[in-house]
Amino acid sequence: MIDAPPSARVELARLALRAALAHPDVRAGDPGPAGTCVTAGVGDRLVGVSVISDDGDGGYAVTLCLRTRIVPLRPLSEQLRERITRASTASVLAGRPTSIEIRIVDVDVDIDVASPPPAG
Repeated sequence: MIDAPPSARVELARLALRAALAHPDVRAGDPGPAGTCVTAGVGDRLVGVSVISDDGDGGYAVTLCLRTRIVPLRPLSEQLRERITRASTASVLAGRPTSIEIRIVDVDVDIDVASPPPAG
């Protein structure tokens, strides 16, 4: 049995999710409210990213569904788009994104539970 290489769509999904999760303000991928923000490939289930063919022009529409820290969300979304665009341009295996949508599904609150509030 010969293992087929991953498709350009799945490779783009993997690359986009990896680029997003490498950002310090991104906590995790999320399947989204309807559970549709998932890309499946041979032996892969990438939760938090959906990549679909974009009108047959060879490109792909990328949607990321993410849990993040409490930060300004528009600048975070722009940073993520730039990271994904840069990474996909450098990759010979991944498809080309024609659009990149960033959905912030949930925001995690960082609470330091090790330090009790001051008395008094």
